Order: sequence, then C-alpha cells, then structure tokens
Amino acid sequence: EEHSAEFWNPILADAIARRKEPVFAVEHLKDALEELKALIPANWAELGVQRDNPPDVNWGFFLLANASGQLVFYTARLDEELIGYAPFTVAKNPMYQTRTWAWSILLWLDPRYRKLGYGRKFQQFWDQDLKLRGVYVISIGVNVLVPDLMYMLKDDGYVTTTCGMDKRL
Repeated sequence: EEHSAEFWNPILADAIARRKEPVFAVEHLKDALEELKALIPANWAELGVQRDNPPDVNWGFFLLANASGQLVFYTARLDEELIGYAPFTVAKNPMYQTRTWAWSILLWLDPRYRKLGYGRKFQQFWDQDLKLRGVYVISIGVNVLVPDLMYMLKDDGYVTTTCGMDKRL
C-alpha cells in the first residue's frame, strides 16, 4: 500500500502538523507604521533598482491616503510579526471614470516565507477584498527582479498589459 511522505517521515509529519499559517488583514497604516519602516530597508536591498538612491518615503502622504480611504494597506503576519505588505491605491480611473481600479507598485513578502504558498494566499486575500470594494481592475507593477511574482500572478489570471521604463535625468 502506498503512503504519502508525511506518514513515512515522522520529522516531516511533525513539521506539517505544527506549520502555522499567516494571518492576512487590512490594517490602518498608522498602526503598522513602525514595523513597516523596519522592513523597507530589506525590501529595498532586495529589489531597489537605483542602488545609489535609497528610499526616502513620504510617510505623511501614505498616511493621509490611507486615512482618506484611497490607500488600502494589506498585511501578512505570522505569529503577529509583519512578514509582508501590499498597499493598493483604490480610486476611479481617470481614463475609465465609471470604473474603480486598484494600483500597487510595492508588494513584498519576506523571502523566508516565499515558496510556501503564502504569497498566493496573500494575493487571493487582496483580490477578494478588492472585489468586495467594487474594484474592476487590479494593476500591479512587478519588479523584473522578481519573476516569481509575475508567474504567480499570471497563474491566477493576471495579464501583462504594460512595461514600465525608467530613465534617470
């Protein structure tokens, strides 16, 4: 009789039994601000394209946008530790003024927690919540340094629609 590895490998079986799942939520940015500030350097170290231009975040802008409802701040936590975030601007699209769109250029999940299915569950959480908010289109800027994110999104129905180009002046 065939058995799965979890029955034959007691270490694996124990790890699977004790595996915790992250908690996904919509939070007020002000409540997670200090934790977010602590993660931004790791995000930039991994994904920053302009290496000589570290982030200088205008937190007041983001806090105001969140307080006004124009920025929805999604979080992923494991044992209450912030391990990922996904802020989305949610507004009527000026080119399609009867439709609400959501845009994000800053998605991040701590690399220690990737390839465990957490990213996909996080994405499904924000997709579901944005749909409930009446969002018609979700647009995500994907850093070319993270092809896995692009593949994950494509697997769930996202399509490539634009290619962002940067030029320093």
